[in-house]
Amino acid sequence: DVLGSRGLGDVYKRQVLNRVRTVYDIIKDDTVDYETKGFFMRSLVEDIVYDKKNGKMIFTLYIS
Repeated sequence: DVLGSRGLGDVYKRQVLNRVRTVYDIIKDDTVDYETKGFFMRSLVEDIVYDKKNGKMIFTLYIS
C-alpha cells in the first residue's frame, strides 16, 4: 500500500471484504441461477449454525 502506511492486516481485511462483496453481488443478482449462487456461497461460508436460544444465525467464513 501507499508508503507502507497500512499493515498486512489492513490489506487482508480489504481482500476478505472484496471477496464477501463479490459473493453478495452474485447472490442478489436475479439473473444468476441457484446452483451458481450456491457454489459462490459455499466458497465463502464454512458453516452456518442457528442459535435457537438467542434467535441468531452464526456464519463461520473460510479465511485463506
